[in-house]
Amino acid sequence: MSLGWLGKLLVIPILLIGLLITIKSLDYYAPDFTSGFLSDKENVFRGAYKIAFYFHIIFTPIILLVGTTQVFFNLNKRGGKLHQNLGKIYVFLILFVCAPSGVVMSFYAFGGFTSILSFLILSLLLFVFTYNGFKAIISGNIARHRKNIIRSYLLILSAILLRIFSFISVHYFNWDGENMYTFIAWASWLPSLVIYEIWYYKSLQLKHH
Repeated sequence: MSLGWLGKLLVIPILLIGLLITIKSLDYYAPDFTSGFLSDKENVFRGAYKIAFYFHIIFTPIILLVGTTQVFFNLNKRGGKLHQNLGKIYVFLILFVCAPSGVVMSFYAFGGFTSILSFLILSLLLFVFTYNGFKAIISGNIARHRKNIIRSYLLILSAILLRIFSFISVHYFNWDGENMYTFIAWASWLPSLVIYEIWYYKSLQLKHH
């Protein structure tokens, strides 16, 4: 899907912030349980959670990079094989790494039940949209494929929005605590998905008039 030069300008901040997140994640290889994301995770940082956590932080930046190139650049027309191969990587990493690890991690989310619910729904929707996008392209339904992969990519962008919103709330407004984190957990993915759904169905209505 090509979004024009204005849309492609978004690639720069997305990849830049993604790079900063990747660099920051290097700190987790010597985990600090006194502050930051792992501040309340010392007692659970073992077994399934630890494996899911490292799988998540290692492969999510790759998914973000691949997804960004697929969505913002029309690789399908320029090089069909490249688009297909990158797409296979994107689908495989989400279905077998990112979404499953996200489900595991969601049960330990900071903020209680509402926060857990947000990340659990996010991970499940990510799996469903990605799988539906893959199934659609196998059956030759390009429109349905694009619709679902864009949904999937918007959910991947929640990794960036979550950190942006958290940084702003803490450093500029001094808003912290479970209630704020829970709000940010939902705000990182639900509004963008709702906006896309509204835009998509409005565009369908225009086509039929």
